[in-house]
Amino acid sequence: VFAGLPLFTALPTLMKSDWKIILFTPLPLLVIALISVLLTYKKIGKYTPKGARAYLHLKGLEEFIKRVKEDEIRRRLDKDPLFLDKLLPYAILFGVTKHWLNFYKAFAVTPLWYDGDIDQLDGIHRDLHSLSTLSASDTGGPSGGGSFSGGGGGGGGGGSW
Repeated sequence: VFAGLPLFTALPTLMKSDWKIILFTPLPLLVIALISVLLTYKKIGKYTPKGARAYLHLKGLEEFIKRVKEDEIRRRLDKDPLFLDKLLPYAILFGVTKHWLNFYKAFAVTPLWYDGDIDQLDGIHRDLHSLSTLSASDTGGPSGGGSFSGGGGGGGGGGSW
């Protein structure tokens, strides 16, 4: 919005100018791009049919993971002993890790991927939470490699001539 303000204020000046100046400014290209995006969005919608099915499936899975009761977990564990392990990544995704890890304790199930005391699963929840907080706050990319120019100058791509 604010980027268009200088262009909007300069528009009367451009109107008095030669038509070639107006034609070759970025404004017509931006308008064409905006119209193209809006028409494409209107045609395909927010999701493709496959994407809409996947979205609805994930929303249903999220609801299930958040509301499931112990008797349902017990029934599913009888059918598939790895049930808790299979849905744990989704519980992490939906932010209900602690709730899901409590089922491990309630049924005295030790995850295949975990070697330790079942009572220490709370530590895993804290570790996963701190890991997700860390990854969410990490906005910088990797630094560049060292340069061979001038004998190398370390990380950041810097070298001296």
